[in-house]
Formats: sequence, C-alpha cells, structure tokens
Amino acid sequence: MEIKNLSQKKISNLIKDSNFESAILPLGSIEQHGDHLPFSTDTLIVEHISNIVSTKSKAFLLPSLFYGVSYEHEPHFNISIDYNILVDFICCICQSLSMHGIKRMYVINGHHGNIGLLQYVGQNLSSKYAMNTDFFFFINYWQMLETGFDHAGEIETSIMMAIHPNLVHMDLAKIGLDIKRQE
Repeated sequence: MEIKNLSQKKISNLIKDSNFESAILPLGSIEQHGDHLPFSTDTLIVEHISNIVSTKSKAFLLPSLFYGVSYEHEPHFNISIDYNILVDFICCICQSLSMHGIKRMYVINGHHGNIGLLQYVGQNLSSKYAMNTDFFFFINYWQMLETGFDHAGEIETSIMMAIHPNLVHMDLAKIGLDIKRQE
C-alpha cells in the first residue's frame, strides 16, 4: 500500500488495528546504465520489487529514494549524495516512522554503491537515536537472484525489458564485460 496515497485517517486506522506494522523503502540511484537503459534503472527495479513485496506482506510502501552514492561512476554522469547525509536521512525516516507506530523498516536496495552506508544505518539508529536494533533491515535485490550481479548487463536489461520495455533501447546496447568468458 503506497503511503503517499493514504489519508491521515486511513493510515492511523491501519497502524492502530495492527494491520500494517512495517514499511518498505526502495533505494536506488541516478547514474549511467549504458546508452540503452535510463539513469533511474536501479530505482525502477527496486520500486517494482518493493511494490510486489509490500502488497504480499501488508507493509506500507514509501516513496522511492532515487539518489544514492554513485561516485564510483565518475566521470560518467551521476547524482550522488554524501554517504553520511544519506545515512542520516534514512535514520530520520526510521525515527519518524517509529514515532508513528511503525515497528520495522525494510530497505530494498538497487545500487551496489549503497551497500556500505546501509550497514551503518542500524548502528546509527541504536547509538544516535536510541532505537531498537530490530527496527531496520535491508536486502540488495540481486541477492535474491540465482545469477550474479551486473551493471547495465544482461540481468538489469532483462528486468527492465520486463517491467519498463518502453525505456529500454536495445538498438543502443553494447556487449559488456562478461567475467565467465574471461575465465
């Protein structure tokens, strides 16, 4: 259930009746994904996954964070947020949710560069905000795949073709690095 579309009365009743105790935050990035995929690829993928998970698990779906830590993509275009700012930003979201009765927040991460900062959110919640350590959890969506992670490769391109085919320009796709072929 997308939280952005709810009224005060509706959300209060859902929390009060304990129908919804959790929230899901899709976290992505704005960075290059070759010439064939949009800058928002990471976010669009986790937004789609998060929507499915929130529906099946009766969790609130928070608006996606399109900005992440993507400095590793320089000199290619990216919009990056400072690591500490993003940690604090996510902690503030957690604190706000907790104050309003949400018991757990799950981040579904779509960008490899965000992994490091997510490991510190739980620690900051405990030390800086005095929150329970069982409030915050995260998963990188590619951990749920049987194949490995890629960037703008076969996996991300295939997922984008399935969920947003209008944004994929296969005529501009190029063969990238394939680790299996090089072994």
